[in-house]
Amino acid sequence: MASTPVLKQGLSQPKISIDSVTGDDVDLRHNEDLEHEAYVHIKETALESAKRKFRPGAYDNPRLPSEFVEWRFNYEAPTVNSPLDKSITLHLRPWQRAIYDTEYSVKRVKSLGASHKDSVRFSRKTLVIAGRQTEKSTGLGNKLLTFMALIPNITALYVTSAGLNMQEFADERIENTIRISPKLRVFIGGFISFNRYLKRLKSNNSRIVMRSAHLNANRVRGIPADVVAVDEIQNFVMSCLPVITATLNNSELEYGPITLYSGTPLTFDNPAEQIWSKNSTKNLWLMKCSRCNHLNFPPRTPTQASRMVGYRGLLCFKCGKALDPHGGRWVRTGRLDAGFEGFHLSRALMPYTAINHPDRFKEKWLKFYQDVNDPTVDEASVMNEIFGVSWDSGKKPLSRDDLMRVCHPGIRNMQRVGPSRVIHDPGWPTFMGIDWGEGTGEGAYTVVSMGYVNYIPEQGEVLNVFYIRRYMGLEADPKYLWEDISTLMEDNNIDIAFCDAGFGWGMIDGIRDRIRDGLKRLVPIRYTNQSAIMAYDGDAHCFTCNRTRWMSKVFNLYKRRKFLLPSWEIMDGAPRHDGGFAQDILTIFADRSPKLRQMQYNHTDPDDTFHCLLYLMTAKMWHYMELEEFANA
Repeated sequence: MASTPVLKQGLSQPKISIDSVTGDDVDLRHNEDLEHEAYVHIKETALESAKRKFRPGAYDNPRLPSEFVEWRFNYEAPTVNSPLDKSITLHLRPWQRAIYDTEYSVKRVKSLGASHKDSVRFSRKTLVIAGRQTEKSTGLGNKLLTFMALIPNITALYVTSAGLNMQEFADERIENTIRISPKLRVFIGGFISFNRYLKRLKSNNSRIVMRSAHLNANRVRGIPADVVAVDEIQNFVMSCLPVITATLNNSELEYGPITLYSGTPLTFDNPAEQIWSKNSTKNLWLMKCSRCNHLNFPPRTPTQASRMVGYRGLLCFKCGKALDPHGGRWVRTGRLDAGFEGFHLSRALMPYTAINHPDRFKEKWLKFYQDVNDPTVDEASVMNEIFGVSWDSGKKPLSRDDLMRVCHPGIRNMQRVGPSRVIHDPGWPTFMGIDWGEGTGEGAYTVVSMGYVNYIPEQGEVLNVFYIRRYMGLEADPKYLWEDISTLMEDNNIDIAFCDAGFGWGMIDGIRDRIRDGLKRLVPIRYTNQSAIMAYDGDAHCFTCNRTRWMSKVFNLYKRRKFLLPSWEIMDGAPRHDGGFAQDILTIFADRSPKLRQMQYNHTDPDDTFHCLLYLMTAKMWHYMELEEFANA
């Protein structure tokens, strides 16, 4: 067996173009002439560009992952009836080359603080956000196998959100890829399998470990890795990602370890969108119109989709002429110094991988066109699943705009003690909500909120929330919580506080023992699936409520602007002691429970602040007897 070549790092050929995108958008409706022109252009122009082939046999010593993939990988296995070479070629997938090579490409960027001087930078972190069926997982598997084959003694860790996804990846993207690629199988010498999800190459001792994680990352702890690949990142709790990437801490890979993220963005608050918008270079595939020179990206809004998705192919947004994606290039629209090299892949590009077979292309594009215009599919699903774009779904009970409308721009500093005119007035009651949590980065945090009823002419009576606190780190210790929360209750003359009964009576009793009238002032409440929206459990000495119905009522109060929260500057951002609370509310989405056969609320990130404010509103409604079920209880 030939010696294993090692990837060359530091090639002086930038893979990403840095350009600006200009052009006026002129409305032009579809018509039959333009549709016919699209067909002619695809048949004559795009087919010509598709004839440019690379010669995989020329890569005797591959320097980049894309060269190795074209040299050794197959899309299909050769058969007796079809013995021709079916190696992967990227001439019909030109957008894939930069995605394969970004960790091994040098980019010239301006040094921070020295704009006149260039420096060399390696991007060792890659994010791919894409629609479904865009060869996202296939590319991820090919990259991992390439790194393992060409870099001796490395460990690649693949992490996904569900066990079935891990099983699919192990069977189809790893085992099957080697089975159908004879040249790759001969090169690496196959696998030494310790178990289904831990495999080692015979050729160079590199290995791949596959794990599933979702709400916590306990299953990946203690695995030292050089390459981490997180698939379906939109399903992860954000706090799991630092734990997963911590497996790279002891890597001795030249130029540093490699991090690969991929997924399909859903709403604007999921991890895929958060990393894409805040910490990636936002590379988009740019296509120049041959008629009007307008620069087009794949559709990213419903308006663009309606004008660019023609019956026979992609059309220029400005003039309606057919586009040829094979002549496009990647353009960076984000920051040069972002942590991740980000790529956006739309399913609109995928039919063009069959452009050298006109009949197959027609069939693929017609299926894509029907999916885009299917009247039974909601807009959010089309934007998420097809175009790979974040979209606030109708399943979101509360949008970002809804929450921003109840934030008071004047409340920029929260005080531990409320306004003296309120807390020292016996006729002006104050309330508290408490949601208990473990206080760890992977789970829930204890959150406390306080408020009182205020009157605003435009909104009527509102619950004015003047203080929210998230207890993190050492503050999560029960003894600290007992002392601090009981002090808050006494200093603010809290009339009634509702809290979560699910974390344990020890927390509740610890505070009751430290405050006056503890049994009356601190009231536990527990979620159930009962039919009544609210009831009292005399045996357990706590209130019970229907979780879905009560949450729905509180969501409705947000939309009616019956909350008044601190300013958006406090609410937005990463979770911290005194801010970053919005994510806990926006993470909640509506889902259907197959077991209960009804709608229920679920979440991907911790939702502690929402429930804390729900308990605060419950305390206010209990005091004023605003719900008939309270009186019955």
